[in-house]
Amino acid sequence: MAVGLLAARRIADHREAKRAARRLTARLMDDFKGAYGSTDCRDLIGMDLRTEEGHRAFIESEIWRDRCMRQIEFAIGQLAPLGDQAAWEQALQDIDEPAS
Repeated sequence: MAVGLLAARRIADHREAKRAARRLTARLMDDFKGAYGSTDCRDLIGMDLRTEEGHRAFIESEIWRDRCMRQIEFAIGQLAPLGDQAAWEQALQDIDEPAS
């Protein structure tokens, strides 16, 4: 959502803003998956938070204190620099360059 908001504020053409937001988000997801092996919460924590038992196990394990916080910090670390106009422009250039 943050990437979409930035794109909408920085790119006048709505279609181009959506394209940029999708590509930047895809890059974040690829980077996250590379670092943690998945983007699915159940895979990351090994518990199903949709069940009462899974949620209770999650809270009691305190996995959120370290593993989840590291993953949140990773995502913020990737996205926070985009608040800077120069970093934003560099990120757009990076996603438009073909992979080597």
